[in-house]
Amino acid sequence: MDPWRFFTLDSGLAGRWMAPPTPAGCRFQQQRLQQNREQGPGPGSSWPLEGLHLTLDPPGDPTPSWQPRLLRQVPVPAGAGGRPRGLHCSPDGLLFLTAGTAPCLHMLDLEGRSVCHLPCRVPGIGDFVPEDVAVTAAGLVVVSDLVHGAVHTLQHTARALQGRWVTVGTFPAPRGLAVDALGRFLVTNYVPGAVHSFTLGPTLEALAPASVLGLDGPCWVGLGPNGGFAVSEEFGDVQLFGNAYQPLGSLGGLTGHTFGSPAGVCTDAEGSIIVADEKRRQVTLFPSTGAPVCLVSKGLGQPLGVACVPQSRLVVADAGDSYIKVYQYSERT
Repeated sequence: MDPWRFFTLDSGLAGRWMAPPTPAGCRFQQQRLQQNREQGPGPGSSWPLEGLHLTLDPPGDPTPSWQPRLLRQVPVPAGAGGRPRGLHCSPDGLLFLTAGTAPCLHMLDLEGRSVCHLPCRVPGIGDFVPEDVAVTAAGLVVVSDLVHGAVHTLQHTARALQGRWVTVGTFPAPRGLAVDALGRFLVTNYVPGAVHSFTLGPTLEALAPASVLGLDGPCWVGLGPNGGFAVSEEFGDVQLFGNAYQPLGSLGGLTGHTFGSPAGVCTDAEGSIIVADEKRRQVTLFPSTGAPVCLVSKGLGQPLGVACVPQSRLVVADAGDSYIKVYQYSERT
């Protein structure tokens, strides 16, 4: 039996053991998803979904009722060889960054000082360029490798005190990474349109694998409210899932908000979902109650990765000018 557990965007099927869908089945799931999107809520509706009470987006762009303060701009480290992509911020304020074409992972503090950089090389594969990064509460670092179709983790042993990269999973097109509230790794798989989850055993073997199928070009994944997760679809929407992989709808469908090309996604301490929009050049906050808010637009060229930081701070990787931008955004006007 295939060890992977599969879920679909059809809530009637979520949670059942399924074989991977055929191409025709994938098309059916996508058609049904599109029908659900087109139906949408009625005017003035709200959606009480597991603590979410999202309100319809008013006509036009979200009102910039919050005025975040730009604390600092941090240039991409020298030698990165290109623009920033994915980032992760640990609770103690350590920033992990993937950028450019150099085979290394950068570590910075929130003042912009370089802590170190980790060369990325796997025996038998050679150098690789990390696409995205996630870090567990215990400090285990995991990166996606789009070129080689793999997910690697940094293993520390008595013979490799500085750590060595070990492949813990292979996928056709792995991109975004996250770690959910239960410690499960989440990885988007762009080509088949899926999000895979798994845990790692004591010897770094993949355990409890499961998949959500029927997504349309999933790129980034981040934590959602109530232990769930959110997935951005390139040139599409942001899909929400509960902690048992049950579909909760999409941000666009629930609020009426129109995305250009949603990218990085995260959830802050208040349960608000924050999404970077690469095409519209803005970062939008979707509070647990109330209408969406355009959090940041001025000064952004191509926002990709986003990360929430303690004390109501937000970090944005802007590929437009190759800066990491740190904002304070807690005060309303």
